[in-house]
Amino acid sequence: MRILFLAPVVPWPLTQGRNLRNFHLLRILAERHEVELLCGTFDAGPPALPSEVATLAEFAEVVVWPARPLATRFLDMGRHVPDIWQAYASDPLVDTALARHTTKPFDCVHVAGFEMMGTWNRVRHRLSTRVPYVLDEHNIEYRLRESMQADEALSVADIPYRLYNHLQTHRTRHHETGAWRSAWHVSTVSPEDRDQVLEHVPAHRVSLVPNCLDVQSLPKVDRNSVRPHSLLFMGKMDYRPNVTGVTWFCREVMPALRERFPDASFTILGRDPATDVQALNDMPGVTVTGFVESLVPFLEQAATFVVPLFQGGGTRFKVLEALAADIPLVSTNQGIAGLPLENGTHCLLADNPSDLVTAIALTWTEPEPARSRVANGRRLVETRFDWSAIAPTLEGIYV
Repeated sequence: MRILFLAPVVPWPLTQGRNLRNFHLLRILAERHEVELLCGTFDAGPPALPSEVATLAEFAEVVVWPARPLATRFLDMGRHVPDIWQAYASDPLVDTALARHTTKPFDCVHVAGFEMMGTWNRVRHRLSTRVPYVLDEHNIEYRLRESMQADEALSVADIPYRLYNHLQTHRTRHHETGAWRSAWHVSTVSPEDRDQVLEHVPAHRVSLVPNCLDVQSLPKVDRNSVRPHSLLFMGKMDYRPNVTGVTWFCREVMPALRERFPDASFTILGRDPATDVQALNDMPGVTVTGFVESLVPFLEQAATFVVPLFQGGGTRFKVLEALAADIPLVSTNQGIAGLPLENGTHCLLADNPSDLVTAIALTWTEPEPARSRVANGRRLVETRFDWSAIAPTLEGIYV
């Protein structure tokens, strides 16, 4: 089958969830199909495609997404489409897709995320024949917006933002559910997301394709140098759910934890830390690293991995990476949403400051149960969340 793979950004480096998912889905499809890749970048300078990605595609091209100053975004509000579609809009990419299809027609299009549906709509509405598409939902965008709205406190200064977000949530819900109904197939990362899609689409057109790891290629982590009473969180640190979560944790949980364990430390690891996150560096016991070349030293030293999130959708690679690295896991219920983890079997779950302190303390004071949870967690990743385990499901869509 000849497949066009539309991605919002170059799926490299493999340092964030979107890139990890798109790279491995592209790799799996390229093993059996003729795949062409069109994607974009926000980076300045000539767009480049790493060899690790280029070798997977029969043809690949990267465009630079145009800058969108505030005035442009304001004018775009009158276009009645989600703002996220405007962020990933490029005339050259549309022209290339049409030219490649004219030269040798595509049998199917893989749309990597709802944000690329705007570009795909511009392409498909100019085609003389219908080309089916698979929409791979990394998360349900409108539900993500709803969760962010529900959890944010409202001040007078926030009113313009909240009104804008309310408008965008409404538009996103309308267009996202419409994209599901017109798709040949929709793939989701979690059972909860799948159930949302099933409210609009027949079951035979929806598949669960969870986020996974390439377990055999994971770097070896030596857990013999763990630093006592140390916590670790990893993620893209300008992503609002991550910003909100770690800020809350530092203010509401760390002081109480340090009363009980004065040497308790919390490392926040991830690229592009927002201003609010950078400010956490001034709190006792908190370190914000920004981007790091290797995760291994941090995975080796962390006594406990924490996921203090109350917003967001999909499933989180960071949870799988922690389990694969044999690190005891403490999370909110939202932090492990979409994953079949059981409290007390694979991790400890808590949703308020006092319970989180208790759960974290248990990982430090009761080593034998912690080791048992760690072993169960790693076994789950190896058996159910390796990319090789979901390859047949993905292949079954493209038949």
